[in-house]
Amino acid sequence: MGPGPACAIIEAIQQKNSQAIETLAEAIDWAATPIHPIVTDAEVFASYNIQLEKLRINAAGYCKAGPMRPPYNYMPEELKLAAEECGRRWALLCKNYQGNFRFKKEVWKVLRSSHPSH
Repeated sequence: MGPGPACAIIEAIQQKNSQAIETLAEAIDWAATPIHPIVTDAEVFASYNIQLEKLRINAAGYCKAGPMRPPYNYMPEELKLAAEECGRRWALLCKNYQGNFRFKKEVWKVLRSSHPSH
């Protein structure tokens, strides 16, 4: 997954830029929302963390993490879809991040307002 937003929030924290931290945290939280049920349940996360990361990375398009291989080649469909959605959202953040704590389009605000449950 592209490092832009993650590197930016680290830089914002180092600079103590509260507005940038708030914006980036909101954007990153939106991207990660689909996988919250996975990463907040220790048992589920322990069972599927390798599959989760391969699916997110592949869906984000930053690099090819390769296929899932045994014994880590099973993931329930709803978790698979959540991981892929997270990767797609991260790709949107990366595509819209312009540097200097700014985005071309604040996609998380646009998409949250059109789909309040996301």
